Amino acid sequence: MIKWTIIFLAAVGFIIPSQTIFCQIVSSESIDVDYAIPHTYELGGITISGLKYLDENILINITGLQVGDTISVPGEKITSTLKKLWEQGLFSEIKISITKILNNTVFLDIYLQERPRLSKFSFTGISKGDADDLRDKIKLIKGNQITENTLLNAKNTIRSFFVDKGYYNVDVNISQKDDSTIANHIILFFDINKNEKVKISNIQLFGNDIVDNKKMINSETTSLNKTKFLFFRTSENIRLRSKMKDTKIKHWYRIFKTSRFINDKYKDDQKKIIAELNEHGYRDAIITMDSVYSTGRKTLGIKLWVDHGRKYYFRNISWVGNTKYTSDTLSQFLGIKSGDIYDQSLL
Repeated sequence: MIKWTIIFLAAVGFIIPSQTIFCQIVSSESIDVDYAIPHTYELGGITISGLKYLDENILINITGLQVGDTISVPGEKITSTLKKLWEQGLFSEIKISITKILNNTVFLDIYLQERPRLSKFSFTGISKGDADDLRDKIKLIKGNQITENTLLNAKNTIRSFFVDKGYYNVDVNISQKDDSTIANHIILFFDINKNEKVKISNIQLFGNDIVDNKKMINSETTSLNKTKFLFFRTSENIRLRSKMKDTKIKHWYRIFKTSRFINDKYKDDQKKIIAELNEHGYRDAIITMDSVYSTGRKTLGIKLWVDHGRKYYFRNISWVGNTKYTSDTLSQFLGIKSGDIYDQSLL
């Protein structure tokens, strides 16, 4: 007989930039089929082979093929079946074969090689404390299949974990080997090089009319790379960048305050900028956009765009329910007069 086979192969553990279909024809003298010319058949049956863990019926449903369908061999439905199964990300090899032909009825077998499953994993290059934290975050479960997405998600999670700690240039390499004690299982190794924490070389704040006369004041020159760094203030002398207590530019004289970039502290400092503007009457102030960008192997820059919105003032203040003290006494105690700049922290 002639056995017609389409094979879909991928190297397990690596992202495949392009997928290749290999065709193989094994011939016998019992049936004469010309595979250079597509032939139309009625589908008489489908079987799944090679499975150890997955449900055969669910996979047949995924193919979209049904007994009684009219298909061409080779043809679009066969190609579509391969694509649908490959997109599941569960298989390292997919092979469709004609098992027999009766009159004009064809019977197909779909061989599926399941991707390997996780036996265990380990970390190198980091402390035990960090390793314990990462085990909870990457959520790898023993016995689950290892797909390209699994590895990519784990790598991104590890990188984000260390970026938040200030290791902006962390390198994460993943390797694997077969577990000789369990069939179709692998061991993953995460080799992590944190590199040095990056330092901040540049902080710039931008806004609509947040700068008095739209001019920058108090430019600084650092000994790091002789680049001018800018901070802005409004006409009320709101020194916004000085409110960033834990996000500082690298200077030789900065001993007690770190200039390392820590993402959590950077987010907290953004809130402090808004709080400062709120205290000066800009209760609608928001940071519309921010950018953290590399300025060197060990340095980065920060840009913040601030929209302070309109400025608010206190108008009339009314007292309700006061029986012990007069409204004038309470207003004097509060210390807020009509026309004062609105500051919610005073209330």
